[in-house]
Amino acid sequence: MHTRVVEAAPVWRETGWTMAGRAGAVLGALIVAHAAAAQFVQQGSKLVGSGAVGLAHQGYSVAVSADGNTAVVTGYGDDAFAGAAWVYT
Repeated sequence: MHTRVVEAAPVWRETGWTMAGRAGAVLGALIVAHAAAAQFVQQGSKLVGSGAVGLAHQGYSVAVSADGNTAVVTGYGDDAFAGAAWVYT
């Protein structure tokens, strides 16, 4: 049996993990992995939505469909805190 895991990383920078509030481009990202034989294996590269305006904090909230093939990711900080959502299929 395989289990798909989605990890949200709202404080991801292009240079790596960071604390929220520090200077730099806090983009956010989504990591998708599957579990098999008691280990997790990342599927593809991290997902960073396009069109973000400012410090989006993508990955603050995530909803995943029942079949695990679609994810909706929010970024509360996008466009001066107007917020945005990205859909991945």
